[in-house]
Amino acid sequence: MEQFFTTFPGIIVTIGGILAVASVGGLYVAGLIKGKKDEADDRLINILQETVNALEEKVNKQKEDHDTEVGKLNEKIDKLTTKVSELEKENETLIEVLQGRDKSTLEFQKQMLDAMRVGMETNGLAKDTATKLQHLIDLMGQHIVAVEANQKAGK
Repeated sequence: MEQFFTTFPGIIVTIGGILAVASVGGLYVAGLIKGKKDEADDRLINILQETVNALEEKVNKQKEDHDTEVGKLNEKIDKLTTKVSELEKENETLIEVLQGRDKSTLEFQKQMLDAMRVGMETNGLAKDTATKLQHLIDLMGQHIVAVEANQKAGK
């Protein structure tokens, strides 16, 4: 058998056998590595799926929290908008009152102007009456003087 390995066909068969064993061994090792790689890939895929699921849950929770907070803020905005409208109406009323443009003040001013007009007319009539009374008193005084003079003359 020693001679077999020393011959050319023996050398080729030996090298072929070595290459075959090395190839099978390499393929076996590659298969082991691939198997481990497949297991590692499966673990990585599972980890990534769990991470994605956790992130989706977190996003859904944050969306719910966001929607709840937006709802609360919208309610506050509605209440504040209503309050602002009420305050604007009150402000307009106060401005009208302070500027004397509200209905009751305008009515009071109208009544006061009417009262002043009536007062001025009454004052004018009182002066005219006083003037006429003075004239009448003067005439009565003259009449009394004339009657007394007539009585003295007739005696």
